[in-house]
Amino acid sequence: MHNSIHILQEIPAPLVLTGLDKRIMLFNRAAETMTGYSMAEVHNLLISDLIHCSSQDNCPICADMESLMASEHPMAAGESMHRGYLSLKGRQRQKQPVYYKAAPVADSKGTVSGISLLLQPKVKPEISAPQPVDLFGLLAHQVRTYMTYVAVTAEAMQHGYSHFDSQQEGLQFIQEQAEKSADVLQQGLMLIRVLREGLFTPERVDLCDTVQSVIEGLEARHGERNIMISLPVQSYVLGNRLLLELILENLVQNAMIHAGHECSIAVTAVTNDDGMIAVHVADDGKGMAQEQLQTLFQPSGQKSSSGAIRSFHGMGLLLTKMAVESLGGKIWVKSQPSRGTRFSFSLREFVE
Repeated sequence: MHNSIHILQEIPAPLVLTGLDKRIMLFNRAAETMTGYSMAEVHNLLISDLIHCSSQDNCPICADMESLMASEHPMAAGESMHRGYLSLKGRQRQKQPVYYKAAPVADSKGTVSGISLLLQPKVKPEISAPQPVDLFGLLAHQVRTYMTYVAVTAEAMQHGYSHFDSQQEGLQFIQEQAEKSADVLQQGLMLIRVLREGLFTPERVDLCDTVQSVIEGLEARHGERNIMISLPVQSYVLGNRLLLELILENLVQNAMIHAGHECSIAVTAVTNDDGMIAVHVADDGKGMAQEQLQTLFQPSGQKSSSGAIRSFHGMGLLLTKMAVESLGGKIWVKSQPSRGTRFSFSLREFVE
């Protein structure tokens, strides 16, 4: 939990996190900036002593914690938006109106460990349809590149002049390139099918349900990880379920692979002033240097000391970027060596 709190402290969304006793254990920097209160002032206070709920209808602040823990679907508890005001005893300040989305904090199995609140204004954005993306040429070039690596490596091994240290290493490289080619084809053709063949209709997509489904699938393939989910309840984006699954699967899987088994991963979201929902996938792994970030969404090769190409990466993130932009959103990344990486993307909030 300590590693997760360190990650959440840095996200650009005003976030408050409590434990099972409803006492504040995190009041991040964005929340301090928005409210004027400091972490030192509110730490270990009951959340109800700071945020006073005006609606009280299915709000996790007001709900009994035992009922939330016993709920079959804890992430679906409560309303999507609540209103109230900020007020702290002993502070000479006018009551501060606030909107917030509150949800139980649960792991991928649904076990509740506290409450998260995302502070925000209530905005009703206009609904606009996303634009399609052309992928045919890109896919053909990428698959041809992967298959060229396979053919060249196989020929080199057959004639005994391979750059690999062992036959096993060469065969592993061939297998990796074949699997990458299959993944690129599957995801790319799915994008084409959805966007270019008339199957895409902007629709309401349940963000919480999609995130949990993707993480359950990834943990079934890669093993259980320390993943914390903190999302606004009843949060919906305007888009397509298949594209959202592609985006989340690539970003969460990227964190699983590159951060390592011992690292923590946090998936959070917040509704911004412009009516876009920003989703953050953060880890506290080894991080990346600035020069790596500049070409992160472009396919690039890595060479061994002898000059032979040993791996090819970036296509998954490039497809992720194209999927986000096809839905009218944006994607960005922040990272520091030894301090972790945070991928973020924004999609239009669905409003009835």
